[in-house]
Amino acid sequence: MVDRGGVLTFRQSKTRDPAYIPWSCPLPAWATTLADEREQMHRAIAATPGGQMTYLATARGQTRSSKALGTLIREAARAAGIEKSAHGLRKARAVALAEAGATTHQIAA
Repeated sequence: MVDRGGVLTFRQSKTRDPAYIPWSCPLPAWATTLADEREQMHRAIAATPGGQMTYLATARGQTRSSKALGTLIREAARAAGIEKSAHGLRKARAVALAEAGATTHQIAA
């Protein structure tokens, strides 16, 4: 859910801890370099049929498993010439956030 403050909140599947993503609210200082990427994500979601933001739905709207999502991401990365798994892409993003000044807690969230 995106709350009234503009923050997307969801429960992480592995830890069951809540995660918070600045969806439409001002970005924190450590994330201002990611503003263009956030805007690109918003445009991509707006262009999808129905404007759904879930990556776990199939073309028919059925729920996809997290393992199937990992396969989908890996195959898309390879098609783009990037030899990374979903985990590798997540790790690359964590490094970028750390270099931008995010705290360990912010990266984990």
